[in-house]
Amino acid sequence: MKIMTYNILEGGVGRIDPLAEVIRLANADVVVVQDACDEAAFHKLADRVKMDRFLAGAVGLLSRLEIREAANHGVLRAIVRDRNKTELGVIGVHLPSKLSAIFEIARTFTRISHMLAGDFSASHPEQIVRNGYHAPESLEPSFPTSKPTLRADYIFVTPELAPAVKSCEVFKPEIGRFTSDHFPVIADLNI
Repeated sequence: MKIMTYNILEGGVGRIDPLAEVIRLANADVVVVQDACDEAAFHKLADRVKMDRFLAGAVGLLSRLEIREAANHGVLRAIVRDRNKTELGVIGVHLPSKLSAIFEIARTFTRISHMLAGDFSASHPEQIVRNGYHAPESLEPSFPTSKPTLRADYIFVTPELAPAVKSCEVFKPEIGRFTSDHFPVIADLNI
């Protein structure tokens, strides 16, 4: 299962086709979209990539998998399910969200593994790691696309999900330099 987090910059207005191309090139199953502040543009992007969708404020979810449930709790909270009925909890964020609220929402995933994905607007959010989440240490900077110097975009997983992470990387297709000010991050999970 490929998970992507992608800040599309100012709703992606005027850049829907190139943004869709980046998502297609990544072959992601689930995409957590930040800065999805233009609802019409978000739905247009979902149509272009032929994915199901849910929008929670300015954070959206695009998925080839069934979105079993989704809600806006100030951050995106969703459960996706693959063809084998394997479920994954998804919390999509665009900080500055209150971390305490994120952890409270995370505690509602009592029977399934989950991940936190998004633009954390920080070089390394230590508090998330101290709360038991795992993130790859070798991930390179994702922001800005003109000359990446900041690691702002992360996919954190719960401890039981950590062994299933086959890879996690900043995805840098050439077209990505012109579609947003963030490169997306992709995690490939063996679940």
